[in-house]
Amino acid sequence: MRNEEEFLPWREKNLKAAMRNRDGGEVVIHARGQAVEPDQAAASLRGDGPNQIHLGCVRVAPPLGTIVKRPT
Repeated sequence: MRNEEEFLPWREKNLKAAMRNRDGGEVVIHARGQAVEPDQAAASLRGDGPNQIHLGCVRVAPPLGTIVKRPT
């Protein structure tokens, strides 16, 4: 299994697709500066897969960006 890290803009549809591509199940949100509501975002992005996925949410200028990472 490889350790993937990718930067994506915060678009729920695209993030859900990224979760499916990584067989994501539980989602853990790491947010800075109240970028998102972590519990609500984790619940809406949760998938059916076996892998725990970590999302780091940061503001990059006005838009919200997301770092998608599967832990090693």
